[in-house]
Amino acid sequence: MPASVREIEERDLEEISGLIARVFDRPAPADGAARLRWLLFENPDARGGMARGWALEDGGVLVGFLANVARRMSAAGRDVLAACTAKYVVLPSYRVQGLLLARAYFEQTGVDLLFCSTGSQSSAPVLKRFGAVEIAGGDAAALFVLRGAPVVSELMKRHGYEGALARLVSGGVGAALTLVERVRCSPPGPRPDVRVELLDRFDARMDEMWERAEGGRITSRRDARRMQWLYFEGPASRPDTLVFGAFRGQQLVGCLVCQDRAQTRGVRRREVMDLFTAPEDLDAFDALVAQALSRAEADGMDTLEFRSLPERWMERLTSWGARRRRLEVNPFLVKTLNPELLLPAGEADQWHLSPGDGDGAAW
Repeated sequence: MPASVREIEERDLEEISGLIARVFDRPAPADGAARLRWLLFENPDARGGMARGWALEDGGVLVGFLANVARRMSAAGRDVLAACTAKYVVLPSYRVQGLLLARAYFEQTGVDLLFCSTGSQSSAPVLKRFGAVEIAGGDAAALFVLRGAPVVSELMKRHGYEGALARLVSGGVGAALTLVERVRCSPPGPRPDVRVELLDRFDARMDEMWERAEGGRITSRRDARRMQWLYFEGPASRPDTLVFGAFRGQQLVGCLVCQDRAQTRGVRRREVMDLFTAPEDLDAFDALVAQALSRAEADGMDTLEFRSLPERWMERLTSWGARRRRLEVNPFLVKTLNPELLLPAGEADQWHLSPGDGDGAAW
């Protein structure tokens, strides 16, 4: 009997967590079901009739899963509902039948567009097969190297060099790289009319800032309720998160969210998950970046990375010494279902993307 697809229910989450761990060959986290519940069933953007995801089953046994994450977005000032892919996993022997999950996702109704922020080498080709297209600029990244030795060590390990000699070379070359980066980098100085503070919550000031600064861009909505849920709520195992707010007087004019990602080969990575100001407010942008860099250095981070931001902002980061690179796969793809929406995926300046879009803040 062939495998079949059905919508998931909340009682499936423990089994789904185990499947994800099995596919990625790692232990299932103790709070895996709680993480999925937060992402799918506690999502403030989810509507009653919207599927939270689909299960692929063979004889009652779970062999595949695709989550469906609700995301309110703004397109030219219009409030629209997007469905975002997440956690697309299938056991190897069911890869072909895993296309049934993608078909369920693309055939859903009641949403305006399908939006992916975490496309990978395995999932992106499947999404494109069903008509999703890449969003221009989604694969852009800018990296500040704050401490060279761990970065050099990671590169050597990646190429198979380990042991005492590798550590010695990493130390010497890494120290030189740190010096070079400090000479190269000239981050922005203080902006006298803007002060930056750490925020411990999102409130009405965020709602007011969103209404002023949205600017007609195609972007995820950033109301206080959504941002509070995304970055302050959920299981305690969420990544360490810092939220900076930029103020003129008492008015919030920008925010920057960064998270510490899991160490890879000993490198302490901090990633900017969201950065939002009015398009023309470069002083607020500069002040937020300067504070994020200063705090990352003070916290002993090895790198600080910005991804998928508007090109004019990426160019500004590069001018201060960030190293530009392209991601191996563009993680952002979109397909419009509402015929009244015209979303120019090939025009990067029409979009404001961030890693926190869709399920990008999930862990």
